[in-house]
Amino acid sequence: MSALVLCRVVDPHGWAYLDAQAPVHGLTWQWDYPGGPTSAELSLDAPADAHIRHLSVGATLTIHRGGILWQGRVAEIDRDGWRVKVDGLAGLVAQEPVATTGSLDAIVDAAIADGLPLTRPASLSSTVWGQDSGGSTDLSTTTLDQPLGEVLTAEGKYWRVDLAGRITAETAPTKPALIVSAHTAPPLTLNTYATRITATYGTYDSGGQTRATVTVVDAKAEAKFGRVSRSIDLTRFGGISATSAQGKAQAYLNRVSPHMVVSGEFAVTPGQVTTASGGPVDLPQLRPGVVARIQLVTLVRDRLVVPTSAVDMLIGRVRYDADAGTAALSPTESAPDPLAVMFGGRATRTDLT
Repeated sequence: MSALVLCRVVDPHGWAYLDAQAPVHGLTWQWDYPGGPTSAELSLDAPADAHIRHLSVGATLTIHRGGILWQGRVAEIDRDGWRVKVDGLAGLVAQEPVATTGSLDAIVDAAIADGLPLTRPASLSSTVWGQDSGGSTDLSTTTLDQPLGEVLTAEGKYWRVDLAGRITAETAPTKPALIVSAHTAPPLTLNTYATRITATYGTYDSGGQTRATVTVVDAKAEAKFGRVSRSIDLTRFGGISATSAQGKAQAYLNRVSPHMVVSGEFAVTPGQVTTASGGPVDLPQLRPGVVARIQLVTLVRDRLVVPTSAVDMLIGRVRYDADAGTAALSPTESAPDPLAVMFGGRATRTDLT
């Protein structure tokens, strides 16, 4: 592993660099978007009966290269081989149980008050979540990433946790900040798309007890790709107006409008990634949530050769392997479809020509 990458562990009794106590190898870490630092793993070259100071379940682990590259909490230690698994600050969000319904801000604040090591410096959203028009929402299996994803997806935003533990909401960038010169073309496909969205919602006048539907359509996409309908359920937002339901449905449709996407993970090596102005990028410093312009050659789909010079990709995941010195990038579109996963969306294809 590169000697420039060091792991520091902190518990209530002090701190130490793991690298100073035993050789570290197999170090990998991951960032996701929406989210932030999600998971990391490493191994220590130490005997099973070794005493590694300050390394315990619940201790804070930070990865350094000059500044801090990644931060999380030790989740598991296997002393037979000293394999250590760590949950990142955003990874903890996906494990945090939701104890209340109400505005998104109130739900997040309740989790923070219950011990989630984050702060909320500004409002995420005042939108109410969890007040299902059919009755009370079952929270027994709900984790905090679900209301974050549902509310912010409906508003065309993403949530992010930074290394200081601040959780914020933002509109994803659209302008390329990175250039990736691909040695071989990454996997490409047409996204899992829809040309119209039909949303079921609880009506405002009835307090959410009566349900109605609203449909939004991308006419240009339908003319080109045929009608692909998708239905989503907005009733967990309680009683909302038709205008609000239409706005949320339009935000979903914008996310899944037909476009070419990188369809899976691909590796990059030092020198392949530069800034938009051509400056070098240190791979351990890569973060998701930025747009990368992937330089391409030609694309073959359904026997059709499409010449193209580049495809823009909103990076949804970065995995870094410290031993190999390489990173793997994935787009946001390679994650589970937010409509189907979050809102019980169903897609049907009709009138395809």
